[in-house]
Amino acid sequence: MNDTLYWIAQAIGGIAVVTSLIIYQRKTRKGILAFKVLQDVCWLTHYLLIAAFSAAATSGLCICRGLIFYHSDKKIGKSAIWLPIFLCLYAVSAILTWKNAFSIFPAISSSLSTVAFWMKDPRHTKAISIAASLCTLTYNITQAHSLIVYVGVSFTILSATASLLTPFFKRTGNDNE
Repeated sequence: MNDTLYWIAQAIGGIAVVTSLIIYQRKTRKGILAFKVLQDVCWLTHYLLIAAFSAAATSGLCICRGLIFYHSDKKIGKSAIWLPIFLCLYAVSAILTWKNAFSIFPAISSSLSTVAFWMKDPRHTKAISIAASLCTLTYNITQAHSLIVYVGVSFTILSATASLLTPFFKRTGNDNE
């Protein structure tokens, strides 16, 4: 691979990582989804540049998913059919981009994320996103070998975990006794 393209990909992935620092700190589902679409555009570009086509295919589908789920309050986004459609599309993307057994991990990760973003409770979205990140990490270790993905997955896991744990550490105001 061309070293210049690799480093351009790392820079674009860096934008995705910065976005990941913001995603799970959003308090609303729409806020999470808006930043997730931006992040997925960056990851799609990143994975195309490093020729990680299984991850690129699912990133492209994730953009579509995010746009549809963002509009879940409108007719197009309300249909319950979207969840199984996206789960099937991820499976098809794994088949079409099959390189080896690890090619399935982006599809698993995106399927988990799809279930997470389908849910209305941001806490559930954040918790399932941690499991999805672990699938992304597995794919990266075995296939993509992208430095910025390691950073991004770490930030996503830390950010989602911190956001989930924050309520347990907030003071109630009666602790001054």
